[in-house]
Amino acid sequence: MYIDSEVLGEGLTSTGGAILSYSSALAAVLPMDDEADKNSNAAAPHNPDEQAQAAAFHKRVHEMVARDSRNFDSWTGLVQEVEGMCPDNLDLIALAYDSFLSMFPLCHWYWTKYTDHIIRLSDAHKAVKVYERAVDSTPFSTGLWVDYCCFGMCFYEDPSDVRRI
Repeated sequence: MYIDSEVLGEGLTSTGGAILSYSSALAAVLPMDDEADKNSNAAAPHNPDEQAQAAAFHKRVHEMVARDSRNFDSWTGLVQEVEGMCPDNLDLIALAYDSFLSMFPLCHWYWTKYTDHIIRLSDAHKAVKVYERAVDSTPFSTGLWVDYCCFGMCFYEDPSDVRRI
């Protein structure tokens, strides 16, 4: 699995483009416990119930990573839980999808759902980076390429940028 420092974001360390195992890749996209507490408090809503749910979610993700769980149903349950629990918290949604997709990169539908959340909560430039990660992870997924090209036709004004995809 290839991890790029640009994809990881600020505050996370990169391996300089090295090939990683699944557990190493998850460790690269997940903040350490102290950082998770700071990030969840900084990005969490002001509602104490949602803050507690966010902290519990961080703990569950770290436990699954520690167990090196490859149980697809457990991971999809976590993704659905965070979507229902904090639908407007991009940091938690990104944590859920980055963790899930590092374990199951061939799940085209989840890449598309992730970019939909990013477009809704942030900006399309971040969605481009996620689509680039997605097609790097699964270059033979026709459905993913179709979604990326459709997005590109809507996002880019210059036809040469669309053709670049």
